[in-house]
Amino acid sequence: MRTNRGEDYAFILSPEITPIKGLDIKPVVSWFHADGTTSSNSRRNSVNVRTAGTQVAGGAFVGSGGMNSGTATGGGNAAGDATNHEDRYTIGVDARWRMGPFGLDPSLFYQTGPYHTQAQRSNGAVTRVKGDTAAWLADIIGSWQAGPLLVEARGVYTTGNKARDNLALSKRYFEPLDLDTGYWAGWASILALGIDYFNGGGGSNQGLDSNIGYDRYGRLGFGVRVTYNITPAFAVYGTINPTWAAEKVDTDTNCGTLSVAQANGGCPNRLTVNDKSWDEGKSRYIGTEADLGVTWRFAPNAALDLLGAYLSAGHALDTAELLNGCPSKSSQYGGQQRGMGSFAHAPFHFPFP
Repeated sequence: MRTNRGEDYAFILSPEITPIKGLDIKPVVSWFHADGTTSSNSRRNSVNVRTAGTQVAGGAFVGSGGMNSGTATGGGNAAGDATNHEDRYTIGVDARWRMGPFGLDPSLFYQTGPYHTQAQRSNGAVTRVKGDTAAWLADIIGSWQAGPLLVEARGVYTTGNKARDNLALSKRYFEPLDLDTGYWAGWASILALGIDYFNGGGGSNQGLDSNIGYDRYGRLGFGVRVTYNITPAFAVYGTINPTWAAEKVDTDTNCGTLSVAQANGGCPNRLTVNDKSWDEGKSRYIGTEADLGVTWRFAPNAALDLLGAYLSAGHALDTAELLNGCPSKSSQYGGQQRGMGSFAHAPFHFPFP
């Protein structure tokens, strides 16, 4: 089997058009090509029971076989096989409209294209299988400014796969090229990257901040952010963010073996527990986060940030594990506790232009 590493590249065309004063429109056309495995920022490593390396002889399940693994892409090493390709096409539009105190920033994208993985067919044979991508992303921000007061509202919807879907045949979740864990930053600090880079970010919450959607299930949510500038250098702000998955999450899955290393790396994707995993979705509600913070720009290119955040976790974050061979459900944040708090500060934050 071939194990050579291929080439990954992307071409993006995005002209900016200003038809009238205050309105900017940016059409976007993108072509992404990958051979074998690629960056997890560009391809989510969701587990799929039909993917090679996930289901072994006799019907036993293991928690590997993600869509971006070397096994899934047909290689005997971590790079996979360069003859297994993906071509992903993204088309859409970004726009920005300002009229007096009002602002509107809509983004709408559609994604399509073929990809190849090694997957188990209905006769049990593991061969190259061709799948297709079809996903939508809509992200809209509206704002209103009145002197020192700024009120903003934001909504997001992106499609997802159902728990029983075979990802080797179809992906309905949106995959960005590279968000650098920055999606929804500034609107949340547990469900997104926090001000100190220790809360949120990384692999937390099945890729909400790096791949937009929650695991394979997509995303639906909105946020409200209110900022009041007491002085030009001192601002107080608060946010609230209810968040759901677009499709019901199968909570008969988990994040793997609990360890210090695993906890530090977060939970980038859900793993198989037993033969009940990937059977049906149970809940869409991820949770509601509320934040309250202050920013003091006490010197040029230097600021002090202080923030508190609280997440009321929903049942979509529940997981399952096997205890003495019996499945057991628990909250991702421990036992029956339905909340998670965060307190963060950045004593020397330098937002260089």
